[in-house]
Amino acid sequence: MLIGIGCTVPEIVNLPGQSGGEEAALDYSLASACNNNSAFSPSQATPSGGVFSATPSGLNINSSTGEVTPVGSTPQAYTIAYTVGGSTSSFDLTIKPLDNATFSYSASSFPQDGSNPSPNFTSETITGGTFSATPSGLSINASTGEINLSASTVGSYTITYNTSTSGSSVCPNTSDVSLAVGAAALAQINNVYSMEFDALNDYIHVDDYVFSGLTSLSISCWYNLNSISGDQAILAQYIEAPTNRGILLYHDDPNGWAFYINTDAGLKSFESTFTATASVWQHLVVTYESGVGIKIYLNGTAQSSGTLSGTTVNPTPSEFTIGRDGASGSFTRFLNGKLDELAVFNTALTAQDVSSIYNATETGKTADLNDLTTPPIKWYRMGD
Repeated sequence: MLIGIGCTVPEIVNLPGQSGGEEAALDYSLASACNNNSAFSPSQATPSGGVFSATPSGLNINSSTGEVTPVGSTPQAYTIAYTVGGSTSSFDLTIKPLDNATFSYSASSFPQDGSNPSPNFTSETITGGTFSATPSGLSINASTGEINLSASTVGSYTITYNTSTSGSSVCPNTSDVSLAVGAAALAQINNVYSMEFDALNDYIHVDDYVFSGLTSLSISCWYNLNSISGDQAILAQYIEAPTNRGILLYHDDPNGWAFYINTDAGLKSFESTFTATASVWQHLVVTYESGVGIKIYLNGTAQSSGTLSGTTVNPTPSEFTIGRDGASGSFTRFLNGKLDELAVFNTALTAQDVSSIYNATETGKTADLNDLTTPPIKWYRMGD
């Protein structure tokens, strides 16, 4: 006789991470994204608790949430896999590269009276975009990028090219180019010679009392120092004693260019934040304007500025020397190098004036300073 033995069928319980037979499903709202798009997550990833991965490598994806971060991902096609409970679902996603927005101009600066430049593109650049410039003042064709130099203001600009308006754009992108517009070049004259100073006892004595009573002034010169060690004077003009400086411009080792001026408010000094470079011709301009202060330019570009009190330069300076400091037998700061085209103006040159002087100089030629709106009151050509 058979005896029935009772038994109970156990309840099937899903362990954590098991789907209980439900198939994995994965979907994203985007099948492609640009390399700079914001991060995005799956629109479906069921059942929960699975793991995300992508092949080939290069995709920034969170293995727990499936969030994709296009920024920093390698542009290419991917297969994203979602695995849960032994079941896997996949999704194809493409990260697209940003448009190539590369462009350039034939030079980094142009004079106002030059030929209007147009941009150059690489063979990969997406053309048909839009050009813009900051700050205001640059006359640029938004469609072609051509610059109208004569209608532009002297200054430095950042030109931006944006591919978003191009019919060929896939993933809009921008790129920037720095460009300067300089003043129209001055007329040129021959420049063959300069004066060289030996740092021992060479200097030039000038009888001109050029700085007396000025309310504004500028000093412009080209220099080529053999060494920047030790203090070296470009020029000095005094009242009576070495401590009573009327005007002094010198290179202060190791601090940079220094300028002393004796006004009706007393002796004032100003030191720049940049130093000279040895064995290189450089253009230096110092300006002083009553109520405004001092500016120092190197190679056409403003480097330092500062305010000084006083309205006029001391009206009775006497001895004026080039290439050294000191008076009444106390001589110091002898210049060690070459000096050329030293000029004194009774006005503060503008940034446009300074740029035009610098841009007009080349091998064997220099700017005709008499071509400026306000020519120099003294111009020491140093041999020419």
